[in-house]
Amino acid sequence: MISQHAENVKQSAIRKIFNISRTLDDVVNFGIGEPDFDTPAYIVEAAKKAMNEGYTHYTENAGFPELCELISVKLKKENNITANPKEEVLATCGGMGGLYLALRTLLDKGDEVLVPQPAWVNYESHISLSGAVMVPVRLEKERDFSLTSDLLAGYITEKTKVLLLNTPCNPTGRIIQEEELRKIACLTGSMGIYIVCDEVYEKFVWEGNRHFSIASIPEAHERTITVNSLSKSFAMTGWRIGFAAGSKEIISNMTKLQENIYACPSSISQKAAEAALGVESDDLDKMISAYTTRR
Repeated sequence: MISQHAENVKQSAIRKIFNISRTLDDVVNFGIGEPDFDTPAYIVEAAKKAMNEGYTHYTENAGFPELCELISVKLKKENNITANPKEEVLATCGGMGGLYLALRTLLDKGDEVLVPQPAWVNYESHISLSGAVMVPVRLEKERDFSLTSDLLAGYITEKTKVLLLNTPCNPTGRIIQEEELRKIACLTGSMGIYIVCDEVYEKFVWEGNRHFSIASIPEAHERTITVNSLSKSFAMTGWRIGFAAGSKEIISNMTKLQENIYACPSSISQKAAEAALGVESDDLDKMISAYTTRR
């Protein structure tokens, strides 16, 4: 008999459409969050070099130390997040792997997770697999899907354990501004609520906006798990490589779970990620320029 967990997980309609579209000709697919650019050549060459040099074995459960160091540098430089690469950084199997590990680490059966809606469809499944309950925080189109601390306060109960943020947001494009994030940090801090912040679209901002990481706020730092990915910024969706950063206690437990679920991310993808994060390139600028023209 199939488990209740498996029965309760839904396949998203987006994925169904994606699978159908691949069987058709002359289709423009608006269904899935994937750049229509190939991975930059220097990253592909780094992966080939790694394979030729024998990087085809298991790695540390948290990822190559060299990659964790580069992730730490990126977080400090671009997000103002201080994370010890030896204890507070984890290379993951894509952003999805990071989100799943974070939620499984924090949640027990019956815990509630606040999720601003509209939201990426897989959040609900990740929460369900953790035995927790998703509480949708309804955002209004008339207010540009903006999230405020006042709105959040009305959804908090004694069972609220986690606030799951996604900024910039898939699918609305909404960006939570720094001023509001500071209010949210204060609210959740006073209630002892953890924050899981999905920042995979951090590079895709326009019209004078800028991305701001809530984990850079001192009051939120210890309670926040920042999840990111190389899928969008470096057009590396198929490589399945991402990362997470948080407190030593949280990351050590996420690493323990990763050992027992995935073992480690692909060694080859990790070496590709080292090139992506460690080599200066204008490929991202070209991608953003193309998107700007299309907009």
